[in-house]
Amino acid sequence: MPVVGLPFEDVVVELWSRELAWLGEDVAWFDAHTHIGHHDPDGFEADPQELIAALDVAGQQRALVFAMQEPDGYRAPNDWVLRSCVESNGRLVPLARIDPKAPDAMEEARRCLAAGARGFKLHPRSDGFVLPHPVVEELVALAGEHRLPVLFHAGRGIPDLGDPIVHLATEHPGARLILAHAGISDLGLLAPHVGRLPNILFDTSWWHVSDLLALFATVPPGQILYASDMPYGGPRYPALLMLRCARAVGLTPEQVADSYARPGASEDDRVCVQPLQVRIVRPAAQIITGLVMGGERHPGRPGGLIRRVGQEDSDLLPVGLVVVDTAKGRPPVVHRVQEPVLQRNETPVAGDPAIVRAGVRVGL
Repeated sequence: MPVVGLPFEDVVVELWSRELAWLGEDVAWFDAHTHIGHHDPDGFEADPQELIAALDVAGQQRALVFAMQEPDGYRAPNDWVLRSCVESNGRLVPLARIDPKAPDAMEEARRCLAAGARGFKLHPRSDGFVLPHPVVEELVALAGEHRLPVLFHAGRGIPDLGDPIVHLATEHPGARLILAHAGISDLGLLAPHVGRLPNILFDTSWWHVSDLLALFATVPPGQILYASDMPYGGPRYPALLMLRCARAVGLTPEQVADSYARPGASEDDRVCVQPLQVRIVRPAAQIITGLVMGGERHPGRPGGLIRRVGQEDSDLLPVGLVVVDTAKGRPPVVHRVQEPVLQRNETPVAGDPAIVRAGVRVGL
């Protein structure tokens, strides 16, 4: 049985193919959000072979996988995930699903790590817990010790996670906290913090264009991960949507490939901090249209408005977009600066901790 939704994606194949042509060839896609299971109360189910078949249809290579909701607990489902990943010859990478309310939650987490799990999946809605939660804090601390990810459901149906996530990311910088479904439950709350907390990441397993545009326009590209949410849909539509939205906010194919599709990433690529060189460039009009066309005030020119990009004095950046060059052979990172700066005024910007953090590369 194919992944649910896969046959219905045929209508987007032509559009999807155009976006792939823009991205370029030889990109090794890594899907950060897939499930297997047969007992979820919502009626969806999938086997690992079905996920791999769907990856093949989309020309994608690898995926994170974890258990769907299991009313009888997660020990046996976690074992199935771990075994399936071994049998996949590296195509599938396991996360252990943990219910923090279970009395053996931490024992199960440690058992799964020892057996090869690469992190944890937590689902506040389906497993019935809220943040802050003392066991979640322990799980994140454990992940931080091993520099591993913790994937949180952050879609509909849950209270906000914003403040607890900021706390967890600050207290446990080694943990990589991935907010699923474009973080729609909390993107507005987290947006002011993600620039200084590069261990907060978002996946793109969401279907609403406006939410994804907000994500791409708000979060540095190195903190966004491509994801499909299989089997709740196929892989081609979410790939199309991700590429279309990335293009709409002015990202380049190199940024998309590096931050989302992750070409050439090794299985042990957790975090790569590269030497940085800062240069300030004229911002892409698509990203700052609202700021520029709205007449952002010039701090040194009382009553004066910053002119539009492309006009005289266009080297003045209303809210600067700084290109942080990483090591040779890796694409640059585009990062925002909160105060207006001149293109030629690079030295103060280079010392800004937020800019330095923008050069951090996060992998799984």
